[in-house]
Amino acid sequence: MHAILARLTLSPVLLPGASGRTDVSAQTRAVVVARITSLLEEAGLEEAGLSGRGSGTEDDHPHVLVVAPARRPMIAVDARPDLGALGLETPSAPGGSGSGVGGGSPALDVGPTLDVTATVAVTLLRLAGWHGAVETIEVAGSADDGADGALDALDALDSLEAVVSTGLPGRRLVLLATGSDEAQLPAGARPALAAAHTRVRALGDRLGVTRVSTDALVD
Repeated sequence: MHAILARLTLSPVLLPGASGRTDVSAQTRAVVVARITSLLEEAGLEEAGLSGRGSGTEDDHPHVLVVAPARRPMIAVDARPDLGALGLETPSAPGGSGSGVGGGSPALDVGPTLDVTATVAVTLLRLAGWHGAVETIEVAGSADDGADGALDALDALDSLEAVVSTGLPGRRLVLLATGSDEAQLPAGARPALAAAHTRVRALGDRLGVTRVSTDALVD
């Protein structure tokens, strides 16, 4: 079975609690979660993921892969979404009173944590019902990705494409997540982080992945 590849534009404001007591993104989040659920179904993952059966892996590769820009590079399996860094409460520790996203005490987990965009993507995957393994490839950029560093940026993109493509036979769903559809992030974004978003978008172009922005999902 071929992997389903999709590109989503995801913002932290989509997460429950991100906008305070008034959940201004509830409708948009519901549509995005429904879209991810449909992708899981298209990839044939809804039964195992929703029931919690199995590890969600095949040939040493988790069925679900998330590629996202970050401030530092990291490849990990089941790294923890860093909701606390976004000012949100984390799920409760085992036996705690909270559940899901928000509420309860922070989980007692000292494993690797995800940067912002991967945190949003993995959290929305969980809200969509996927409880199997998730591998994340967090892509860092360089402030020299402009004209002076064009060759280095191209080499980095070639390497990223090779890493993602090598594992595709064992994948069912690959999500390329960015925080913006635009060529550049908003003013004030660090150049290296903006370059990381550009690299993930360029990877999507190379792999022929269709853009799906949250605006396109909401009437």
